[in-house]
Amino acid sequence: MIDIDEKKQYIIACMQLNTILNMLPDKEKEKIPSDFLEEIKKYRLKNYRYIYDYSKDLKEQEMSDLTREVLYYLYLNYLCNKEEKKEIESKIKFFMRNISDVENKNIKKYGDIFGKPKDNSNKNLNQNSNETNNKIVKYRINYLEKIIKRLKSLFK
Repeated sequence: MIDIDEKKQYIIACMQLNTILNMLPDKEKEKIPSDFLEEIKKYRLKNYRYIYDYSKDLKEQEMSDLTREVLYYLYLNYLCNKEEKKEIESKIKFFMRNISDVENKNIKKYGDIFGKPKDNSNKNLNQNSNETNNKIVKYRINYLEKIIKRLKSLFK
């Protein structure tokens, strides 16, 4: 997407969401909180119009990342049934566990490249250098927390 300021990104995401959610059957739309639906209808840009391509599946549609994140959040929390939700959450947990396992294996195999070396062979080299050791801090934000954070900042 073109570099545009954050507020315009939220407005565009709201316009895209409004278009997509209006295509839902009324039975499904009722599952989504009405205050959320009303809030996204408020935002408009004069020079932007989202056109949904009916020949493509929803996954293939051109839309902003924020729109995809909010659609995922809405589906997971309001539209899918309990079995689907459990299946999705188990896949997420499995995926996150695998990422963590790969990271741990790489740290064991290669050592902490930004911290202490794996073996003592580089100890003398590190002692002789006058450089300071800077460590990269791993900061992970939960995917759903990220979506909620964006939604909250959008509705302020």
